Amino acid sequence: MKLKHTLFGLACLIFHSASFAQRNRYEVVLIDSILVESLEQIQITDFSPTKDRFLAYGTKTKKCMEVDRDGNIISEVDLTGEGPGHFGEGITQLGYFGDDIIINGPNVYFTYDENWNYKGRIVYTSGGAWLPLGMISGAPEVFIKGSSPQIVKPFDHTYFGSKKVSNNYFSTAKLIEIISKSNDEASYKIEYPKSSVYQSQTTFYNSHKAIISYNKSKNRLYLALPLEPVVYEYDVETFNRIESIPLNLVRFKEPQGIPFEDQHKNGRRGFGPTNQLNAVYAYTNSSIHKISSEGEVTIIEYQTGTEGNTGIKDIQEASQRAKKESETFTVFYKGMDKVAEVKKAYTRFVRIDEYHFLSHEINTEEELDYSKFYIYELKKVN
Repeated sequence: MKLKHTLFGLACLIFHSASFAQRNRYEVVLIDSILVESLEQIQITDFSPTKDRFLAYGTKTKKCMEVDRDGNIISEVDLTGEGPGHFGEGITQLGYFGDDIIINGPNVYFTYDENWNYKGRIVYTSGGAWLPLGMISGAPEVFIKGSSPQIVKPFDHTYFGSKKVSNNYFSTAKLIEIISKSNDEASYKIEYPKSSVYQSQTTFYNSHKAIISYNKSKNRLYLALPLEPVVYEYDVETFNRIESIPLNLVRFKEPQGIPFEDQHKNGRRGFGPTNQLNAVYAYTNSSIHKISSEGEVTIIEYQTGTEGNTGIKDIQEASQRAKKESETFTVFYKGMDKVAEVKKAYTRFVRIDEYHFLSHEINTEEELDYSKFYIYELKKVN
């Protein structure tokens, strides 16, 4: 297969702010692109710095593959259907697992060696599989403890709204579970911070699932809660909190929620018992979507939500207001300092190292015979 590799001329997205000290000014620079010849949209889900390769996923065929920096497909395998190591049609994540590869299938993790030979499976019971019609969520967060890879999985306490919880539930609830192939039972770690809005005993917030990133260089777990402008840093040996990083996020506002007793009232036909106001607030609230931490640099992607807290109760109206008013920002922190901010989302971005990341180009207007990816650098301004 002939593959293309295009080097772009310098293109910059520069955030100017008087609040930044001159020594802390950075810009986000488009430095390179990768083209992979394919008749379907390819999604890159993970990067291995030791192998200098990407893991990728075919969004129509569900084929799994490794791709190098020149866009060459190094290996490719079809793991759909039945049999050991096959995930049928259900897959949510694809990532590196130490020296191996891991796939999150229907309530089970499948592990493979570097040549896609099936090694075993890790069963879990907390839910989370679906039948994707396009892109998947990315790669699981994995860290090495001793010589054993550990999976860090955010915990959904209401199982997509099907379970009702008591008004004091989040005072003792855990944010993450640690899953290991050497242990049949997951362990649950990290409570909701005492100062968190989720500790309210009157207001239930449906967006309560932690957003996490394992920082390989520092061997630390970074965690954010969707409705709060804070990132927390944890030691992965003890899971004690090391640092809280308050975030200066434009237009990030106080969230709206529902009374605990209303969780299963005002349901939406065909969408389970959950209150449809939860879907309304998913549009109107400010919310962190993703964090990625490596070295001293943490990237945060978030939506601002609508302007002010509205009295909207209709999902369609909330969607229309959000289209007009909600904006998406990507913010870059170095340590405790915000060093850059861009008013855009980098589609399904994948971290390469401390200062570089990859983003997808999505073309919905015409059929192409390739997939395109952009590589960006966070670069200090002289």
